[in-house]
Order: sequence, then C-alpha cells, then structure tokens
Amino acid sequence: MSLSKPSTTNKNDNNTNRKLTAKEKTQIFGITIGRTLRIASLSMIMPSGQEMLFKIFKGDYNAMSRFGSTMMSINTILSFFIQPYSGAFMDYYGRWPMLVLPPIFAGIMRIWLALNPSKTTYTTYRIVAGLVAIPWFPAYRATFSDLFNRGSDQYVQTMNNIENVSSILRLGSLYVVGNYLSAEQGYLASGIVSLLSGMAFYFFVEETLKDENRTAIQWKKLRNPLSSLTFFSRSKDLINMAYLYVFKAIPDYNMTLGTYRRQKFGWGMKEQSNQQMMMIIFSLSSPWMILRILNHFGAKGAFIFSHRLSALQKLYNMLNNNPSMMWVTVLISAFQFPETSFQRELANCVKDCGGKKKIGEGVQEAAMANINLPLAVILPRLYSELHIYFYDNYDILYAPLVFTMFMHLCLSEIVVHRLWPNRDENGKSKENILYDEDGNDVILLKKDS
Repeated sequence: MSLSKPSTTNKNDNNTNRKLTAKEKTQIFGITIGRTLRIASLSMIMPSGQEMLFKIFKGDYNAMSRFGSTMMSINTILSFFIQPYSGAFMDYYGRWPMLVLPPIFAGIMRIWLALNPSKTTYTTYRIVAGLVAIPWFPAYRATFSDLFNRGSDQYVQTMNNIENVSSILRLGSLYVVGNYLSAEQGYLASGIVSLLSGMAFYFFVEETLKDENRTAIQWKKLRNPLSSLTFFSRSKDLINMAYLYVFKAIPDYNMTLGTYRRQKFGWGMKEQSNQQMMMIIFSLSSPWMILRILNHFGAKGAFIFSHRLSALQKLYNMLNNNPSMMWVTVLISAFQFPETSFQRELANCVKDCGGKKKIGEGVQEAAMANINLPLAVILPRLYSELHIYFYDNYDILYAPLVFTMFMHLCLSEIVVHRLWPNRDENGKSKENILYDEDGNDVILLKKDS
C-alpha cells in the first residue's frame, strides 16, 4: 500500500514554533539535566540486568525468562490500580513531585540490590522500582504538554533534542559499565546517578501546571480503576485510536530478545553494552530525521513505515548468524517513530474534542497505561513460554520473532487502514462523532464542518 502522505494533521497547528520565554528556557535546561542523568542511570542497568539475573539463577535461561515475564505482569497489575491515582494527583498537585521522587526511590533500591544481590532483593527492587516509575514518564510528557502543544513540531523537536543531548552521557555510562564494572557495581553506579537525577529535578525544575488548569480529584471515580478509560469514549476517533493502541502494543511485550542473543551468540554485559552504544550513535540523527519523516509521510504514513521496518528488523534478527553484523538492527531502529506518529494523531483527536471540558494530561496518561492491562499481564509470559517450548522441543530460538514480525505486518498493511482517523486536506476529521458523558451523540463532524 502507498506511503504517500495522507492529510492527518493541521499544518498550521503542528508546524508553528513560538519563541520561548527566558523562564521556559530555564525549565528546559533543568529538565535536560534531570532527564540526561535518568537516562544514564537506566542505561547502566540495561547490560547489568541480564548479567544479574544470570548470576542469581545460575545460568538457568528458562528460569530467567519466566521470572522476567512474571515480574512484568506483577508490575502491570499494580500499575493498573495505581495509575489512575497518580494521573489524578498529577492533574491536581502538579508534575514536579512526580519528577523528583521516582528517581530518588529507584536509586535507593538499586543501591540496596547492589549491596545485597539475591532473588528476594531483586524481586523487591523490581516491584518498588516499577511502582515509583509509574508516574514519572507521564509527568515528564505532561510537563512538555504544559509548555508546548503535544501535536506540534516544537514539542517533538524539543523532546528529541533532549534525548540527543543525553545520548553523550549515556554512551559513556554504557562503555564504563560494559567494559569495567560487574553487574553489582553497575547497579550501584546506576543508583547513585538516579539519586543525582532526582536532585537535579528538585533544584532546577519548577512546576509547569498552572492553577487554572488544575482539575479536582474525583475520588468516586477513582474507586474504579477502569474509570480513566472514559477518556477514549469521548469520540469515535478516540475509540478507534484506543483499539489501535492496544493492537500496536502486542509485539512490544516480547522480552525474549536479550535471552535470544545470549543463547545464540553467547552475549554478556560487554556485547549488550556495545549494542546499546550502537543504538545511541545511530539515534543521534533522530532529531533531524523525525520531523522530516513525519512531514514527508504524515503521521499515518510514518506509523506504517515504522512498522514495516520493525517487521524487517525481526526478519534480520532471525536470519543473521554473524554477531558482528547485529548493528544493522539498531540502524533500522533509527528510522522508526511509531509512538511519536501515534501521539501526534492522538493529540489531534483530543483537539477535536476541544469544545468539551479540557482533558487532563494525567487522565490521558492513565487511560493509555491501563487500556493494555490484559495484554501486559498475559503476553510477557506467553512470549517466554513460546520461546522455551520451541527451543526445548525443536531447537528453534526465534518463535517469538516470527509472531511479532507477523503482527507488525498486520498493523502496517491492515489494521492501521481500518482504524486511523480519516482527515481532509485541512486536517479535519471527516466523520468523527463526539459523545457526551452518557454516550449520546453530540455532533457529527463532516468534511464541510
């Protein structure tokens, strides 16, 4: 199917770059410091995590895989109940506490694990670190939504520029951890840097949520963890985007790639670190490339393009038998922006509901986090069992890769064309029905509206 640019956005809205005030520049500087340190901290545990599990489970790959998928499911269930509260608190109390506290708690837990490595401490760390991580990225993204229109080029460009700056420290941290530190030392260093990240947000970043944009906490609704999902019920286009969001998440829950590479190539911390470093190097072009891909293909075309590349990436992982050529997979990743293109269209759908009461960023983030609960509970373990079954019985390592490749192709060739909102040349939805709180039709937005 053609990748010619569909008119999915209002060009005037998305391409407008306003001049930043001195206060906004100071905010972005502080966020850059905090985010850079946080990314460096997370980078340190990427190669250390697999090595730590390998030591704890004494090289039992099946136990490692099952444990990892179980922990992910537990964190997802806990997130399901906590996310609506953190979203509501973020829309009332602000973003700043959610930026400061999670890195501090995560840092403490990583230091504890480094000093007392065991299955018990690792399990406790994963649960606590997973819980405190729940509100952080929504608060980070909401902070930028307070400063810029979420669907604008300026929003995309600023966030990617920060990622680019952080890549320098991330490269250095990966090199040091992969070549000079043990798994325990990697977690210790990660914990210290995470503490510094929290301190950076504390001292250099101010609250961005204005008083007039704060929304009261609806305690009655919060009793039902599914209440945040009403965010998607505001229009027909948002309902379709909800289905698409669920479908696109299916291949993302495959967590067997690290085990696959370890079993196929014998990779350890050094090789995993080198792979991550290559990913960072190739991603340095992202701020320059992302807007060109979005503006050339449009949000829908960029989404399709990304998932076709993902399918190609999975195929290459299966066919490549030379570990020195695994850099090709990260090169392919540098051209993929499925989440950015999805978020841009989602922002347009939210804007179409602009005649109604303002939608809080926390509510939106909670809805997106909770809608995938069944998948997040089931799929990690399912992928692990699929990997174990085919490897133990048929000596086949790549069964999950085959399935996820198929899902990416279904997304790009079938699903997106059925669910992506249909817009005219001015960026207006052709047939979007808005719903009131009782689910009744309010207005039909046609092409000439």
